[in-house]
Amino acid sequence: MDRFHFFEEQAKWWDDVIGSVEDEKISMLFENMSIFKGDKIVDIGAGTGLLIPYLSKAVGSNGAVYALDFSPAMLREAKNKFGHLRNVGFICADVMEMPLPCLVNMAICNGCFPHFLDKIGALRAIFDALLPGGALVISHLSNKDEINQKHLEIGGEIAKDLIPNLSELEAMLRRVNFEPVVMFDEDVYFAKAAKS
Repeated sequence: MDRFHFFEEQAKWWDDVIGSVEDEKISMLFENMSIFKGDKIVDIGAGTGLLIPYLSKAVGSNGAVYALDFSPAMLREAKNKFGHLRNVGFICADVMEMPLPCLVNMAICNGCFPHFLDKIGALRAIFDALLPGGALVISHLSNKDEINQKHLEIGGEIAKDLIPNLSELEAMLRRVNFEPVVMFDEDVYFAKAAKS
């Protein structure tokens, strides 16, 4: 089974798979993101919409959140839950071909970066989608070791979808002209980099 079909099949019970999310972990991510009212943000690999309500509130009525996922089934689940939010749009597309209506202040890859087959190509596409001075956030609600172990246990198509250690990620970011701002791998995996 390829990645596309894996995520299509998982969509119905994805919220059960990821389990309940600790508010303190979400808070930790948002404390380090520095989102402002009026920002335009793309939530890459939005899945069933874990971050959507938080992002919608953070950018406010003058901001916009573009929930992007390559799985129509995942986006359907997200839209069923959060389609009523006026500042959220849903875009079914691959990270390599982001048809955004405008450049954005921030791109967030929460829980999806290990699944990009061409990580450098994805970083380049994200770089091009950002406004000058824009930021990229790569995060997971667990640390690297926990995520990589979980992917190995799930096996199949995603067994080799491993999140890089921070020094490897920093090298990838710099290769694409991102300037790392803050990076840590503790209770959560978090990296923020600025478009230089």
